[in-house]
Amino acid sequence: MTLSAQGMTRDADLTAVWLPQEQADEGLGARIRRAAGGGKPIRGRGIETDGEDLVLIPTLPGRRSRFSGAKTLGRGDAEVVPYWMRYPTDVAQKERLDQAPYLFSVRVFASPQWQQPIRDWLDQEHFERQRAMDGVFYSEGYEPLEGPFHFFNLWAIAHPDLIDSPEWIRVRDSAWFEAVRPGFQASVVLRKIYRILEPDS
Repeated sequence: MTLSAQGMTRDADLTAVWLPQEQADEGLGARIRRAAGGGKPIRGRGIETDGEDLVLIPTLPGRRSRFSGAKTLGRGDAEVVPYWMRYPTDVAQKERLDQAPYLFSVRVFASPQWQQPIRDWLDQEHFERQRAMDGVFYSEGYEPLEGPFHFFNLWAIAHPDLIDSPEWIRVRDSAWFEAVRPGFQASVVLRKIYRILEPDS
């Protein structure tokens, strides 16, 4: 059990692993499967040149994550963060993130005074509005169990151009978003797109 950002005792729902792209590491897929302990990992490759891979390893119900850090994968250059799922709260409605060819990842390192306003906007407006768009398959919101505070938001999307499209911006923009926009400007926001790979690749 670990103490979450909101002071609640929780187990990890998901472990996210960021690591530099390396085509030659043939054993990585097998190590990911072993560490997942039966859960199906999702692996994405950053679409930027010299980008990074993102591996999402769900924790199976009734189990704890087998990840103890970067050494689990035999890669000292990996960033490993355990998360608890904050959104959606109704897990029965959860769909698979690997329905789509791409993942859109947003990590927000938020200033303390903006954490709750951003959380409220995400959970009460933003996720629902964007998920209703054509080309958006699913969205999830996480917070870390350890390490510096940030939000970790995932979207399963049909194509990379969607997130900067006029439609995405139109749906995102609202009076509520304008109220929290200064919070994002005062925070660090990392936005990246990953092409979904087979776990063994």
